Amino acid sequence: MTPLQALRAFLEKDSNLRSVSSQAGFAKLVGRSEPLVRSIEKRRVKMSRKLARQIRLILGVDEDWLMSDTSDGVKIPSSSGRDITHLDVVHAITSAGIAPQLVNVKLPSVPLDFAKRQMVEAIVSMVHAEFIDFCENPKGDASDPFTEILDWLHKRAEKRSLFPTTRSQVSTS
Repeated sequence: MTPLQALRAFLEKDSNLRSVSSQAGFAKLVGRSEPLVRSIEKRRVKMSRKLARQIRLILGVDEDWLMSDTSDGVKIPSSSGRDITHLDVVHAITSAGIAPQLVNVKLPSVPLDFAKRQMVEAIVSMVHAEFIDFCENPKGDASDPFTEILDWLHKRAEKRSLFPTTRSQVSTS
């Protein structure tokens, strides 16, 4: 099994991510053609470093793992080194604002007063600008905002016990 096949099989296991688990959906998510995805999975074409980087930026999956020849399909390493979870992928896609229409995630609507709404809009705008800057200049002086924000979200969620974040909890789920 290729890493790309393993990744798509992993995505298919979560109802929120099924639409991006097909070859067509995955191709649309990463901005490539369906025939290219098919060719990589059939080992006719080797995955490029550029595509692996694009997938890492969108889904948080380890680039070197994506570039490897085979996968056991059981554990998928994230770019931060731990095993990736479905929630990691949902957060990566929705927090980065990348193709949210492809993912079946409904975010709750929270009533905010005018000042808080302005603050939220300013923060979203700043985060968006940081993501764009990083994607355009990944070797710049800034650290990876995808990793930083996901780590922050995991810490907050762990405090509220929303989902497991330790390696042993993630690997058994």
